[in-house]
Amino acid sequence: MPTVTNIGILAHVDAGKTSLTERILFHAGVISAIGDVNHGTTQTDTLALERQRGISIQSAVTSFPFGNRIFNLIDTPGHPDFIAEVERVIGVLDAVILVISAVEGVQPQTRRLSRAITNLGLPCLIFANKIDRAGARTGALIAEIERELERDILPLSCVTDVGERDATSVPVDFYEQRVMEDAVNVLSRHDGVLLDRYVESNGNPGEGELRTSLRQQLAAGVVTPILFGSAVTGAGIPHLLDALTELTPASDVDPRNTLAAEVFKVQRLPGGERVLICRIWQGEMTVRSLVPVLRPGRNAEADIPDGKITGIDLYRDGTVTPIQTASTGDMVRVHGLADARIGDWLGEVLRERVMAFEPAVFESRINAVNPGQRVEFNSALAELEDQDPFIAIRRDAQSGETYLRLFGEVQREVVEATLQDDYGVDVLFGERTVLCVERLLGEGHAAEIYPDTKPPFYATVGFRISPKRGGRESWTFTPGKAKQGFFDAAEAGGRSVLEQGLYGWPIIDRDVVVTDLIYLVTSVPVDYRHLAMLVMADAVKAAGTVVCEPVHEVTVRVPLEQMGGVIHALSAHRGAIGETSLTNERAVVRGTIPAAELDSLTRELPGLTNGRADLDSRFSDYVAIQGDPPIRSRTDLNPFNRTEFLSRLRGRF
Repeated sequence: MPTVTNIGILAHVDAGKTSLTERILFHAGVISAIGDVNHGTTQTDTLALERQRGISIQSAVTSFPFGNRIFNLIDTPGHPDFIAEVERVIGVLDAVILVISAVEGVQPQTRRLSRAITNLGLPCLIFANKIDRAGARTGALIAEIERELERDILPLSCVTDVGERDATSVPVDFYEQRVMEDAVNVLSRHDGVLLDRYVESNGNPGEGELRTSLRQQLAAGVVTPILFGSAVTGAGIPHLLDALTELTPASDVDPRNTLAAEVFKVQRLPGGERVLICRIWQGEMTVRSLVPVLRPGRNAEADIPDGKITGIDLYRDGTVTPIQTASTGDMVRVHGLADARIGDWLGEVLRERVMAFEPAVFESRINAVNPGQRVEFNSALAELEDQDPFIAIRRDAQSGETYLRLFGEVQREVVEATLQDDYGVDVLFGERTVLCVERLLGEGHAAEIYPDTKPPFYATVGFRISPKRGGRESWTFTPGKAKQGFFDAAEAGGRSVLEQGLYGWPIIDRDVVVTDLIYLVTSVPVDYRHLAMLVMADAVKAAGTVVCEPVHEVTVRVPLEQMGGVIHALSAHRGAIGETSLTNERAVVRGTIPAAELDSLTRELPGLTNGRADLDSRFSDYVAIQGDPPIRSRTDLNPFNRTEFLSRLRGRF
């Protein structure tokens, strides 16, 4: 029985990952003709907008057989505005192909993707694409990758006629002495036993031992093989597929285990039906079975009902096929689970998702051009949020305004076009604003004990909140004093306050201890929720908060003569210069800059450097804002104003 491996293709935009997907599917016999990104005829770019723009906007799953393996292949967007699509995919992969152009080399998004792959410990193969293009490099490219991505690289192929249309790629011969020595030099950094065998065998440990060590170190994520080729001409594709088959790990099929399937994508079929895209980590999934729907880290105020699976579609040979049973390793499309969403687990939770990338730090106001389309507008946004939770819709209850969290201008344009083309709703966006946070200034404690609660909620709640930097935030309960439902209600009320602190921003880096929570005969959960909001607000006021804005680390690489202008520009945008250095006749300027200034600097750099600047940025931290803090309007009851809170609460019931 063939084993299954789930791989993703990741790359900076225009490195050629969608073209590589087409070439792999063609070589594996799944498609009979190779599509063209520019003509909108590729297998995985199926959205009308993707075909119009010639870029990937959503991740797409396909499948192909090769040797004794079945590979589920996920093509992901390369544009940084759609990093949320990569975020959802990267956690369900067994291995990654990182595509790098042999001409352009390492680019900003390449660094960002490589860091995420390393942090998750995923096996990674690099495919150096475009060896047939003028300016393509081999040895210099490997040195650049090792330097810029901090990876131990082991070449598995070499190139003849690099930079020419008829460039070819051939596998390296591990029996050749120089190749063997280079391989041992890389692999022995993480494998002392191999080095001993190399010495004992008089410099000839054998190709089998080298490949075994490589397989182990690839699985551990400490060595990265590189293969050269061209997605356009097909050079190097057979060797890439051989390497995937021989070196990457496969899913162990054991149907005796409890089902554990992770939902990583929600999709609308052409007829409008909502389906889930899942990776099955263990066990079996069957049609008409009733499965638990579990949400890691959720507020357990209300249970998610078990759902009945009404249909399963399996990704195989470039198509989706209805089946009755799917098992470990399979990528499937699941019908019938209306309450499940991205990030949920079906059956059993194996782990909580570790964020691979930082979330967006901007949001924009969005309004329907035609006020009469308010219902259609809200319904369309709800569907978009269902498919992309990262956009995080926020509605201001007082003003009626709606806000979306977005990564960038291209994503905004895509949302605007999608609402217009797919839902017939024209919208207008406002200016982007930075999403700040609040941090506690000290420790705060508050409690209200029945019967002295004012007004008399039939409840007793107490919280102690304190700052915490580093590690996971905790929410600690005093056990044995109340039923779980009352704990859950108090937690939900307290957390709602922490989402909108003294100035309306989320409070981060905190620990919470529930100091008092006593069950009364006449208690109802809603009393605990509302009282917890007031008590948490008092605890936060006692601690005090400061508003902080997001700050990014930046690295700018420019010709040496333009370094001064870059330093001046960085300083003009409230940046702080960290260090400068010289690498390969290019100046490297490192520093930090507020996220609010990053777009302006990015637009300014090409003019300052004649288009020769390379800017890499990543979220660093939140830094306290000097002067008057920005205030964010609240979207719900305001527990920091007890009189208003109780008055509005009475008006609701």
